[in-house]
Amino acid sequence: MIRRGRKSFNVKKLAAAGLLTAVAVACSPFSIPVGASQCFPVQHMVNVLAAVFLGPWYGVAMAFVTSLIRNMLGTGSLLAFPGSMCGALLCGLAFAGTKRLWLTYAAEVLGTGVLGGLAAWPVAVFLLGKTAAVYAYIGPFLVSTVGGSIIAGVVLAGILASTMSTADSQLLAAASSMSHDLIQDFFGLKLSPKAAMHAARGTVIGIAIVAIFLAWDPNSTVFNIVSFAWAGFGASFGPLVLFSLFWKRTNKYGAISGMIAGGAMVFIWKYLIAPLGGAWGIYELLPAFLVGCIVIVVVSLATAPPSKEIVDTFESV
Repeated sequence: MIRRGRKSFNVKKLAAAGLLTAVAVACSPFSIPVGASQCFPVQHMVNVLAAVFLGPWYGVAMAFVTSLIRNMLGTGSLLAFPGSMCGALLCGLAFAGTKRLWLTYAAEVLGTGVLGGLAAWPVAVFLLGKTAAVYAYIGPFLVSTVGGSIIAGVVLAGILASTMSTADSQLLAAASSMSHDLIQDFFGLKLSPKAAMHAARGTVIGIAIVAIFLAWDPNSTVFNIVSFAWAGFGASFGPLVLFSLFWKRTNKYGAISGMIAGGAMVFIWKYLIAPLGGAWGIYELLPAFLVGCIVIVVVSLATAPPSKEIVDTFESV
């Protein structure tokens, strides 16, 4: 996010919009002639994805740009504008107001098939010089938008399935790490199989509570949460891994201090420094990573060097 005063320019959304627009343009040669128009289901899939992930105005802008480029490339006609923008606007407003996918699909079908089909008639008659009935484009547009909505549903189902698969794997890994690696191996506490099971279940419950708390904010997104989590992970362990592999003077005091400093700087930069805007509004991983590196070097040099046994192991590897 690039911050300029009170205004936010969302580079991530623009990048996603550009990517989806590129997909639509790249697939534009694969249109299907139905009745009086060319059916382009990919556009309606992009409309639904834009409605879910970006918002109605992004969707309308993407539909306009895609239609403009298709006309410039000769893979579309002026009918592409009403055939794409009406559905993009309606399904975007539907998802923004209800957060219901089935209503989003219905709004795309209604917006493109009915409203877009009716709006295409004056374009065809007065701009393209065609002779057609008022309802001539409703049928072809319905065929196109239904196909695109089905494709969008499959894509969203795949995204949801992969998210759930990743989430349950991470929950199992966290539960196992807590009950075995952290409690028993790191702290040296011996647990019975039953106690280990209870510890794993408690970990899952705790993570679920944290997840509910994070999801409670309607303005938060999974991408922002994952981005923040990776910043903490990278700033805490990245410098340590690099210095442990390439600098034999690294000791345990520098390692621990670097992990703490890097992880803390992620929070400090994101919530205290980045809101200042301007050049300070950079991704928190970069400054936190640099702070972790500096702390490892300073603390390692200020404390006793590693033992000869550790140095010999480092040299042998």
